[in-house]
Amino acid sequence: SIEWYDLHFTYNREIQKRLENDFKLKTQYLPFGFEISDELMNGLVQLPEENSVCFIGNPDRIRAKFINSLLNDGIAINLYGNHWSKFVSGPRAIIHPPVYAEEQWKTLRKYRVQLNMMRIHNLDSHNMRTFEVPGVGGIMLSVNTPEQILFFEDQKEAFFYDSESHCADLIKQIIAWSPHEANAIR
Repeated sequence: SIEWYDLHFTYNREIQKRLENDFKLKTQYLPFGFEISDELMNGLVQLPEENSVCFIGNPDRIRAKFINSLLNDGIAINLYGNHWSKFVSGPRAIIHPPVYAEEQWKTLRKYRVQLNMMRIHNLDSHNMRTFEVPGVGGIMLSVNTPEQILFFEDQKEAFFYDSESHCADLIKQIIAWSPHEANAIR
């Protein structure tokens, strides 16, 4: 159906280049966005912080391998999603059911560290969590991608890792902060 449209929107700069170069199409880059009501945000900022790590999303082999690496490095992680118990185990893997809507926003806000892992189709791009976590005042720790660093300054507005060990080091650093230091990032 490409021929039926005059303009093609994409959230991914690499896809944009391919559409323009390979198919000679007119494109527009449109990143994901995020918005919640002021009333909900006012409630979120009142939540007490839990000084630990959280990941919201369903498992796959790649995500499980990464999470298991962090667990083996001594990091406890709250995992929200379906079927995590089939992929990880042990006392540091704290498994919860999925959260949606207002409960998701509360969960993104309350934990000190929000881990953001990209799916294979977003490895060089960004995803909804790129905006949801900072949008609710969470502290995002995400894989370093060319697009995310266009939106947020590393170590000031969000934190970006290049490897499993780098991620573990950043988690330990952020968990060690005082509440005042964490609130400065939030």
